[in-house]
Order: sequence, then C-alpha cells, then structure tokens
Amino acid sequence: MIDTTKFYINGKWTTPHGSARKDLVNPADLSIIGQVVMGTADDATAAIAAAKAAFPSWSQVSVAERLGYLRKIAAALVARNDEIADAISAEMGAPLSLSRNAQAPSGAQHFDEIVRSAHNHLTDDR
Repeated sequence: MIDTTKFYINGKWTTPHGSARKDLVNPADLSIIGQVVMGTADDATAAIAAAKAAFPSWSQVSVAERLGYLRKIAAALVARNDEIADAISAEMGAPLSLSRNAQAPSGAQHFDEIVRSAHNHLTDDR
C-alpha cells in the first residue's frame, strides 16, 4: 500500500498539520492502493513561506545552473520510469503498456523540451 503521509516543504519531509486521510482508489478494480493526508491551511502557509524565503537566492541562480537542475530532474524521471508507470496504472487504472510507454515518459519529455527551448532561445539571442 502506498504511504504518502508526509509533505515535502522547505527541503525536507514534514508531518502535515492535519490528520484527515483520503483513500487512493484504483479505478480499474476499486482496490484501495494507499492513502494521502489532506493538507490544511497551515500546510499551505508553510509551503508558501518556504517558497518566498527561497526566492531571493533562487532568483540569483544562473540560467545555465537552472537548466542543469532541469536535466537532472529529467534524468531521474527516466531512471524511475517503470516505478512511475506502475503508480500511474494503479492510480488511473490505465493499462501498464500505456502508462509505461506514453504517460510516464511524458514528464521527462516536458523537462527536456523546456531545456531545448531555453537553449535555443539563449542561442538565438547571441
């Protein structure tokens, strides 16, 4: 069973303020595949505050370094494609062949497209 009872806020996994849970249901067979903790206004406030606090330093990061982060994210998504596909199939009831070959790879493809587009834009501006 999938356990997603923590939130990633301010660079670490945190325990949510709320305790209400929602079942994750596989629509193909109606089985319960996990639970998520429902966020509260306090959780949203903490996430927003962390983002605001990170902005001054993040805004000074070069485009090249940001693109490097996007490449690393894309590579991590590719490395975990089968795991992501399994989760998509369970959460959406999609056939594994569809989730493995089309849906899971699309995340990395989006990041790759952003990197290509930014690279082309930077090259065109020279």
